[in-house]
Amino acid sequence: MCLNHALNHNFSHKKAKGFALPAAIFIITVLALITATMGRLRESSAISYGLSINSARAFYAAESAAQIDAYKILNSNVCVAETLILPAFSQCSVTTTCSNINNLFTLKSTAQCGAGIDQAQRSIEVKIK
Repeated sequence: MCLNHALNHNFSHKKAKGFALPAAIFIITVLALITATMGRLRESSAISYGLSINSARAFYAAESAAQIDAYKILNSNVCVAETLILPAFSQCSVTTTCSNINNLFTLKSTAQCGAGIDQAQRSIEVKIK
């Protein structure tokens, strides 16, 4: 009986020896997939962060150009469309358009900041009477 028990014990131990390799491969595969997913999330997060920075810069560049042109309109009563270069906003271009209908000035300022997929554009419209 003791011999029979020993043979059964050795047989079940031999069957369990091959279990570690598939388990290790499964764990390595799962960890590789998690790492790849985290890399993609980090990349998309960095892209959206750059776009949000350029979006804020474009908004403030458009607002600054609108304030500059509003000051010109209020002081000289002249409406001029122009392209402005604002030193504080590097890599941004700002254009303004203006119309005067019955002494109601409509000023539109549009700014673009960044390049490629990080490019953002914002517009502001101001009415001055």
